[in-house]
Amino acid sequence: MGRPVIGGEAASTRAVRECHEQQARQLWYQTLGFATDTNTETLYQGVADSFKAGGSIALNLLASYRRAYDNPVDPDFDPLRWLDDNPEKYQIELQHLSSFAGTGSDAEALALLVDVTERKAAEKRIQRMGAAAQLTARAIAALPDVALLLVIVAALCIPLRAAFRRTGRSVPATANT
Repeated sequence: MGRPVIGGEAASTRAVRECHEQQARQLWYQTLGFATDTNTETLYQGVADSFKAGGSIALNLLASYRRAYDNPVDPDFDPLRWLDDNPEKYQIELQHLSSFAGTGSDAEALALLVDVTERKAAEKRIQRMGAAAQLTARAIAALPDVALLLVIVAALCIPLRAAFRRTGRSVPATANT
C-alpha cells in the first residue's frame, strides 16, 4: 500500500481502453437514444442538446417569451446596472452580455443565466459526439426553423398570388370572318 506500481498501465491509456470497450458494448439502438448508461452521448441527447445550445431559432424565441412571461417586468430594474454589478459574480462571458441587456427584471436575468449555463453544458456534450452525429443532430434541430421559414414564405406568397391573379372577367371573343 502506498507504493506506486511500476510498469502498470497509464491512466490515459486505461481511459482510452475503457472508452473503446464501452463503445464496443454499446448496441446500435443505444446510439439512437435508448441507452441504459447516462454517460454515453446518444443521438437523441445530441438533438436535445442542439436545441438547447442554440441550434433552433424558434426554440430560442419561445424560451425568451417563456422567461418574459414567467417573470413580470420590474419598472425599477435597470439591466445595464445589473450587468455592471454581476458579470464577475455569475461569470458571464462577453458573448452573452447583450442577451442580459434585454431583461426586464432580476428574476428574468437569473432565469436567462440558468438557460445560458444549460446551453454551455449542452455545447460541451455535443463536442464529445462524433462528427457525423453532430451533423445529424444539428440538422434535425434545424428542421423547425426550416418549417417556420417555409410557412413565412407561403404566407408572403398569398398576397402576391392575389395581386397577379386574373379578375375572372373574360374578354369577349371576336368573330373571325
